[in-house]
Amino acid sequence: MKKISTFDIGILGKMDATEVAQKIQAKEISSQEAVACAIERARKSADDINAIVNHDYLKAVENSRQNHHGIFAGVPMFIKD
Repeated sequence: MKKISTFDIGILGKMDATEVAQKIQAKEISSQEAVACAIERARKSADDINAIVNHDYLKAVENSRQNHHGIFAGVPMFIKD
């Protein structure tokens, strides 16, 4: 089985959602940067893991520009249906 890792891509490194949220709240990274990194990772692994059936990367980018409130505001995520 081929081992897939995207931790080497972009600013998110090996951070979990809590760490990403803290970095966004501290303005060390922006939501736009986090989303761009998540999209790049998703694209790199898409063919290997075949987990993202419907994607709307443009909407994710647009949404990252909005002001959100809450603990995980601005943190990119994927939702399994």
